[in-house]
This record gives sequence, C-alpha cells and structure tokens, in this order.
Amino acid sequence: MKTRLPVLILLAGLGGAISCKHPAPSAAPKSINRLAMKTANPPVRIGKPSTELNPFDRYLADVKSNWPEPALVRFASDCQIDLDSVPPRYAQKPGEKWILVKDLSRAQSDQETDFYHTIAVWHSPNRIMTEEWGMELDTGDYYRLFSCLNQKKITLVDSVSWSIAPDDDPAKETGWGYEHRWGLGKDGTIATTLKQFVDLRDKPISAPPLDEETKKRLDDEGVGANSWADLQLPDGLLN
Repeated sequence: MKTRLPVLILLAGLGGAISCKHPAPSAAPKSINRLAMKTANPPVRIGKPSTELNPFDRYLADVKSNWPEPALVRFASDCQIDLDSVPPRYAQKPGEKWILVKDLSRAQSDQETDFYHTIAVWHSPNRIMTEEWGMELDTGDYYRLFSCLNQKKITLVDSVSWSIAPDDDPAKETGWGYEHRWGLGKDGTIATTLKQFVDLRDKPISAPPLDEETKKRLDDEGVGANSWADLQLPDGLLN
C-alpha cells in the first residue's frame, strides 16, 4: 500500500522540537476557565450527528447542523475552549488563498483543484483553537489538524491523516487513519503524547500493512509551527 498523507507536509519542519521516545504530558489542564470565555447564545443542534463514513463529509454535515464531533469536544476541553460560548469563524481555501466565509454551508462548491481546505477558529481572550481539514481528491487522502494556542503560542496539536483509496467501495470501511498528538512539556518543548492508527470513525485499530516509505514518513512527523503567525492564517479569523 502506497499513499501520500498531506498532513505530513503541513506538519513537517521543526522536527527538533519533537521527542517520540520521551513523550511529555500536556501542560493544559482539563478544567475550563469560564471567566476567560466569551458569552454567546448556545448553538442549536439540528437533527442528529451525521453517520457519513467519509470523515470530511461527516465533518461538513455536522458543522451545518451544529454537532461538534467527539474529537473536537475532547480537544476543546484540553484547550480550555467552551464550544457553547465561543463561536467559531470560518475560511475556505479552494485554491492558493484562504477566503473568509460566514459558515461552511457552501464548502467545495468553489473548488478549483483536487486540493481543498477549510479552517474553523475559536478565539477567547487568551486562547485560540483551530480545526483545519484538507482533502486531495485524486489520492483519497484527508487530514484533520487541531491546534491550541495560549497567548498565540502553540501548546497542543492533534493530527489525523486518513488514506481512502479513490476506488474503494464507499459502503465498506476499508480506509485507515494515523493520529499523532503533541503537548507542551515541563521543559517548554512540544513532544509526542500519543501515536495510534484509527478507522474512518476515529476508533483505534491495529496498524494496517504499510510500505517502508509510508512508515518512514509517519515516523518522521513533526510540528512545523510554534505560533499563530506560523500557521499563516488570515487575522480576520480572530474575533
């Protein structure tokens, strides 16, 4: 099996800040400081969460109906962002540039190439959380990338790269994903806290058969951003 995982390109870079052999626990507590949160009307959930098998299709459906996926709920808690109080801002990237949008209801309708990206940003007084999605139609590769920032400095990262062959039967769960989490250690550096393979619904699975090139690329993953500026996102996404 040979695949290209686009998130590896986005995260490659400052590999010196990553330590897979000596993982450090996240410094962010799970309790939420509600005094630091903005007030807003809680989002109204519409219907039920999507059951789409494709992770990106499921995400877009859930965003339209205001259903946060379980992975987002978990990461928001770690990042100290209250999803019911802090409304997100969105952008789409159909080509080379990010375009600010009100919501993702028309995502992919402006697609210019086989590559497509979306971003959601939650901004409280001191914290920023991002959820970026990307897709590559010709290879069947998808990724989700969570980032948490404190004072515009990255403290937590969670990436999942999914590989779904374009000719796979959509009714069969034949794809797989690779999740990699990083957290800020006591020494102030970002280090690996978790590596695991997951299915198309974010559930842990055994490692699938992989060629040596893919194995090496997974082993070489690193966090290539340290700050908000490094993410190269429009400042208009910040409230």
